[in-house]
Amino acid sequence: MFRNIIVPLALILACTLTTASTTVEEEYDFIVVGSGAGGGPLACRLAEANFKTLLIEAGNDQGSNVNTSIPAFQGVVAQDPKIRWDVSKLVPNL
Repeated sequence: MFRNIIVPLALILACTLTTASTTVEEEYDFIVVGSGAGGGPLACRLAEANFKTLLIEAGNDQGSNVNTSIPAFQGVVAQDPKIRWDVSKLVPNL
């Protein structure tokens, strides 16, 4: 089924992508969880090497958000209410 899983958190036995009315089952060579500084480039390199790769990331598409597309706004993006995690609201005393 899966030859490699990159992040131990992704202990996935079967990958089923579900939408409102359809279910699609796919097999992947690699599953990468998180597209941060390591996950994004890793998934890209695996795909370039012709491995079937699934990259899983939290959140929604922020492609039209100017804070994520202009490198000079890197300092602003962490405070953007559309994409920040607000962990301090979830974990008391942070």
